[in-house]
Amino acid sequence: MEMRTVLIVCGLLLGLITDLGEGGMGIPFVCDSPPSGLKWCLNEWDQTECTSVVKELCERTVTVNGVPKVERLRSYTTGAWEPGVLVKDNCNSIPSMTAVANFFGPGRSFDGNNFDNGHAAIFIRCLRGGE
Repeated sequence: MEMRTVLIVCGLLLGLITDLGEGGMGIPFVCDSPPSGLKWCLNEWDQTECTSVVKELCERTVTVNGVPKVERLRSYTTGAWEPGVLVKDNCNSIPSMTAVANFFGPGRSFDGNNFDNGHAAIFIRCLRGGE
């Protein structure tokens, strides 16, 4: 994937998005930088811009039965997202441009229906104190 230098400023980020699909246990989704302009992925229907960005730009390669397979995050509903490691506890081991989301919903699920709790973003780096 092409990596352009664009920063996405995020607030409190809690967990990697992992553990989806076949053979993907613990493998994070790595993201490309968005094109310039602010409205390229606005989801007018449900106003979920943050998940639209992550779904469109993030993918990973997993191995299924010995065969590499590229999985796009847009292939999964946000209800299928599952948490990986906590960002604040693993800042030094998480690569820049990794898909992250908070998992404040029931059973540590992604709560995209609650606009006060649901957020997804592309991790760039941690600030002091794991912010």
